[in-house]
Amino acid sequence: DSLTLPERDYLAALRLVDTDPEAAMLAFQTLIDLHEIVSNPSESTARCVNSARQQIERLRGIVNSEITMHLSVIEQGIGHADDLKESDPEASEKLLRALLQRYSEKAWADEHLLQVRQRLDAIDAEPESSE
Repeated sequence: DSLTLPERDYLAALRLVDTDPEAAMLAFQTLIDLHEIVSNPSESTARCVNSARQQIERLRGIVNSEITMHLSVIEQGIGHADDLKESDPEASEKLLRALLQRYSEKAWADEHLLQVRQRLDAIDAEPESSE
């Protein structure tokens, strides 16, 4: 007994729930967008679409909490990089680049990452000191 495409999509999204709830929400939404347009969906397809909607509702609070936590991490990282700027500029730059690397693909982090990029641009614009 093989699985239908919506069933496979649902199971693939379900596998992401514990490790990447945000990606899981996107996968569930994609399943809905792809399969709800069927004019006479099978019982299986309708069940998958409805279950995907329920999963999105369940995950919304989890994802919002995680985003809040990650934004706090970014803010703390920026503050720490600012603190290190004079005493350890290399560590400051390394931290800023790590924040950019970790969060650059997260649209919800764009505003915070603008601050990171501005600090990195300022570092890149500084003349190298010759020792």
